[in-house]
Amino acid sequence: MLFLGLLIYLFTLPLVYWFILPLSPAIRSLPFPVFVIMQYGFSALLGMLLTYLVDIYHPPVKRRIKNLVRITGVRWLCALTTIVILTCICIEFFWFREVPGALSMGFLIPAFLVSGLNAIGLEIPLRRLEERPEPGKVVLPEIPPAPEIKEEIVRNFQWKYEEKDYALSLIIRQSVYESFKTRNRNPDISKWVEEYVIGGITGEIRGLAHQLYKIGMPFGTYQEVDFVLSFVQQAIQYQHEEAEYPRFPVETLADGTGDCEDFSILGAAILKCMGYEVGLMVLPGHAGLGVAGAAELPGIYVEKDGLRYYYCEMTVDGWKIGQVPEEYEGKRMEVFPVPSLPVKVVRIEDTSNRTQGKG
Repeated sequence: MLFLGLLIYLFTLPLVYWFILPLSPAIRSLPFPVFVIMQYGFSALLGMLLTYLVDIYHPPVKRRIKNLVRITGVRWLCALTTIVILTCICIEFFWFREVPGALSMGFLIPAFLVSGLNAIGLEIPLRRLEERPEPGKVVLPEIPPAPEIKEEIVRNFQWKYEEKDYALSLIIRQSVYESFKTRNRNPDISKWVEEYVIGGITGEIRGLAHQLYKIGMPFGTYQEVDFVLSFVQQAIQYQHEEAEYPRFPVETLADGTGDCEDFSILGAAILKCMGYEVGLMVLPGHAGLGVAGAAELPGIYVEKDGLRYYYCEMTVDGWKIGQVPEEYEGKRMEVFPVPSLPVKVVRIEDTSNRTQGKG
């Protein structure tokens, strides 16, 4: 505060000395030391008022004012200033035998005193110029949004078998459907039974097979297989695809549409879960389902590995096991049997004897 007051004092002293003193006899009659003290005190109060207004209304200017009075604490500079002023006064008084003028003494004496006080480390700090840190803020970690729960796909199927109506509902997990939907397609027909039939059997397909089983058709009979064929033929709508690529069973069920290989893959997956020996029957430009049957069963079949795989047309309702559409009669058929489903073996140890032994 002392140095800021000095700066204001040195700036205002000529104005007061030249303009105010001539107009005010009362102030002019005061002793010179009293006038200097009053003028410096007024300058100090003016400096405090200035810093108060800056702190309240325009805090960013505080840094500039503080830089302006940063001489505070530079003791060597203050001491040098004190010595220079004292030397000038002594030379003027003792060498030239002249007393410095009142205006000169008004400049030199306050500068001498303030520099001397700063040189010995005495200063009155201006608290208003201190940059008060903002109170700490509690920063809470950003809570990530809850993962979006995708709605499940619910499909209701209706079909008719032997003049009787049937219906069932199937829930397909959206994540499972999207996972299969984004997979690359393998054009190699010989790999379809592994990739699309076995690889496409999910909980949804097993659940569908269980629902068809619970309806009550005699297991292991022509009637049960024919019942499953009627479900696939009627529940799924045939749609010709320009770009031929096979779909996974879950895709066909969720989309509700497919073509010959999609129908055949879906039927093979369901019957395989129900315990039947099945395969994909491939013809030139067409695909069907093959179901292993007894030797006395009539119809078209392909024999492989000691089993007769009877052809099943999947895309049109009403076709029975062993029946082939007229446009495909006499054409070469190749069967790709579906291998056995992988079985996870869990070893369960009998701990009863151990428990008894510990007793």
